[in-house]
Amino acid sequence: MKKVIIYDTLYGFTKSCSEFVYDNMYGVDMYEIDSDLYNINGYSEILLGTYVYKGAVSEKTQKFLKTNKSKLLDKKLKIFCSALDKSDFNNALQTSIDPDIFYHAKIVNSGGKITLNKLSFFERRLIKKRINITNDVDEFYPERLLDLINL
Repeated sequence: MKKVIIYDTLYGFTKSCSEFVYDNMYGVDMYEIDSDLYNINGYSEILLGTYVYKGAVSEKTQKFLKTNKSKLLDKKLKIFCSALDKSDFNNALQTSIDPDIFYHAKIVNSGGKITLNKLSFFERRLIKKRINITNDVDEFYPERLLDLINL
């Protein structure tokens, strides 16, 4: 059973989560979602790392899921999402992921990280308005990722 981690990251947290998953699995490949180096046909298990931003999973992830829907429904699919807005997490997933994929996949929230001084003025303003974050936040849930790996 070949396994692959495919991830999309905005500020690096999802990449860190992907590396954590990679370090805790044996015989798994890992690629950024934009890479031309992988072909999901050769894998029976897909671990997909993405982030939730502005109430939806990343556009690249949405495109990946839409393009590969029929193939993904024939594979074991596990999705881990970087998301700090816990109250909007399920809504964001349900509105931005195809229902067939949503119900087929095992999905967890792996936490999130915001370092405000690394964001633009507009990004800080959006985050404050959307999820009321006014200080740096670093929430990582490794136990959720370990549970996902073992499903």
